Amino acid sequence: MYNPLVRLYDAETGITLEQITSEQLRWLRAHLVPESSGDRDYYIDRGVVAWLQEQGCEEALLVLLERVLEGREGLEVGWDDDQDVGRVRGGPFR
Repeated sequence: MYNPLVRLYDAETGITLEQITSEQLRWLRAHLVPESSGDRDYYIDRGVVAWLQEQGCEEALLVLLERVLEGREGLEVGWDDDQDVGRVRGGPFR
């Protein structure tokens, strides 16, 4: 079964942080609340990661989110689920 990759990026800089599966994105979207209906980012910090763990988040996703936070208190993490994961907004990933 094909499970396309989704790019996670720093919403402030646009720099790619990691890639997750579309299934992992579905899980996050089911558990996190956007600030508005059109939002495609979430604020992630260690408290959010701990809460996600309590909610049953898979270990691989928790490790990935911890890695994204390394050296930071928290950050706005955007996601881009375009089918062409090698390009975004008309250009290559940064």
